[in-house]
Amino acid sequence: DADSNSFLVSRIGSIEVVKHIEDFLKLAHSFRHVENCYFLFAGMGDEHYITELSKYWKNSQNIAYAGVVSEQEKNDINAATDICLYPTEFESFGYSIAEPMSHGTPVITYNESACPETVGDGGVIVEFNNLEKLAVALVDLLVRPLYRKRLAEAAYKRWEDNFSPGGYTETIIPIYERLLNG
Repeated sequence: DADSNSFLVSRIGSIEVVKHIEDFLKLAHSFRHVENCYFLFAGMGDEHYITELSKYWKNSQNIAYAGVVSEQEKNDINAATDICLYPTEFESFGYSIAEPMSHGTPVITYNESACPETVGDGGVIVEFNNLEKLAVALVDLLVRPLYRKRLAEAAYKRWEDNFSPGGYTETIIPIYERLLNG
């Protein structure tokens, strides 16, 4: 962060109804008067749906849509992000959640599909479709820097232990060995 008093909340991933991008945008819009709190989202999706959603950021000073981003841009955004806000009802593995965790970014997401298993203690899991609880979780992370730091450290550790190439290998090889030796 160039300005340690500003916060970037982001979400990178496909833009579909089941990914609840509208919940991200509604929450971002509700934070429009919160000074130095910015929301950035990126990803591909149906152009008509994206156009429909543009009502949330069209005249906004705190919401930006980056469109489809390259791997390097995605990496740069994740590295700059303070909090990943990823409310979704469907995430088969949670790669879009694990990527920010690789940068030590805490995640706020719904208690749906693979999200709780992916996030673990590296973020906040809230009740599905509950915008109020999403907002409370976000405010909590914004105003409690030590809590945010603890979750950031846990997010990185969870990624390193479970999703990094080395961590994954250490986890999966003993499973294969047990299966083969059976």
